[in-house]
Amino acid sequence: MDLTKEIIGKNYFFHHSINKNPESNIFNLHMHDAFEILFFIKGNAKIYIEDRLYTLDSFDLCFIYPGRFHRVIPNPDQQYERKVIRFDYSFARQFDPNDCLLNGYSP
Repeated sequence: MDLTKEIIGKNYFFHHSINKNPESNIFNLHMHDAFEILFFIKGNAKIYIEDRLYTLDSFDLCFIYPGRFHRVIPNPDQQYERKVIRFDYSFARQFDPNDCLLNGYSP
């Protein structure tokens, strides 16, 4: 059984999920028009971001810019747990008006 909790706002999205036996084909290559923070909690997985492949360790944090193709490739035999936060540029400006977090990025 899988567990998912979500909070969806106008310009943000929070997702916590646990896949007991993830099937790697359900995590397709995709992109968003928002920033994404992936907090990898548990499992055995790799993440493909644009043209690079990274091995994920427990408690790794990935910051993915809008428009970047990415895909998580979990081991289908191990539980995969993560938290994801997506937010758009206007949301970030509410708490970071000087662009400290997003320094170097402009929409």
